[in-house]
This record gives sequence, C-alpha cells and structure tokens, in this order.
Amino acid sequence: MAQLNGGFSGFRAPLPTIGPVYQHPDEILADRRLSRSEKRALLAEWASDACAVESAPAFRQFRGVRAHIDQILGALSALDGPPEGPPASRAPIPAVLAAAA
Repeated sequence: MAQLNGGFSGFRAPLPTIGPVYQHPDEILADRRLSRSEKRALLAEWASDACAVESAPAFRQFRGVRAHIDQILGALSALDGPPEGPPASRAPIPAVLAAAA
C-alpha cells in the first residue's frame, strides 16, 4: 500500500465525493474501486440524519444529490447479503415454550 499522509502507512486516498461521482446509492455498490467498508462509510454518511432534507425528511441530500432513505438503507443491506436462516417471525418455537403456551 502506498504511504500517504506524511509517510504513515495504512491510510488510503480520500473517499470519492458523492455528487459528481455517484447519483444513486446503487452506483456506490457497483463501484469496484471501493472496499466494502468504504462503501458502507459513504452510504452511512449519505443516510445520516444530518443529510435529511428539512421539508422532506424521507429524503437525504448529500453533496447536492438527493436519494430516498429507503434506497440508501437498501444499498446498505445489500452489502450484508441475504439474511441467514429463517426470519425471526417464522422461527420454530422450542418445544419447552410451546408446551407452556
């Protein structure tokens, strides 16, 4: 890894800015130049309440680009992949609990 910031190793170049680079959260997911943690950082920053549009709180505006919070959260979920195991609402009830009901 290249040494940046006065010779300290472990630092990467600054994350790309949202706006001229990304117009939709899915574009961040598709960018192969970014690591998973960089994608998560960009999406989390975009989803932050600090970016909420005052007159439309379901929207976030980050560096001039507006997206619906559901789109951003969906992109964050896509980073984690599909859930493992059955959903909690359909999980089997242990026999001990079922007998007590």
